[in-house]
Amino acid sequence: MAEHLPTWLLLGAALGWLATLELHVTSVGTGSALSGRELADLVSGGALSATVPRWLGVAWYGAPMAGGLILLTAPVRTPWASAARGVAAATASVVSLTYTSKLTDLDPGRFGSGAIASCAGALLAVAAGATALANRQKKDRP
Repeated sequence: MAEHLPTWLLLGAALGWLATLELHVTSVGTGSALSGRELADLVSGGALSATVPRWLGVAWYGAPMAGGLILLTAPVRTPWASAARGVAAATASVVSLTYTSKLTDLDPGRFGSGAIASCAGALLAVAAGATALANRQKKDRP
């Protein structure tokens, strides 16, 4: 079971990142009535350019796309697929934490369900990486 734990943690992260498309990123203020997808479209369109850079709206789609890539490559057991999942998880973690921090000013009272799912995805990805490294170290011991 322990050797499969990183995969399950990463699948949980991927589902969290995919869910952010339809969940509210903020619970108070600008964009609180919009889903993550709608808010990303608003930001990339320049409507909030005074507070949020336009590129961040486009970058927001990186986390759900990475989650989809992780889900699609989950059954594939090759070194290239593992590397793709690792890069996708790292990218999604950075994007989701950057976007969430910019829109909520790191105030937990402003976190919507999308921000929570996004940050939980990042934490699960880190846990998956740490567990995979621990499993590899166990295998390498004589």
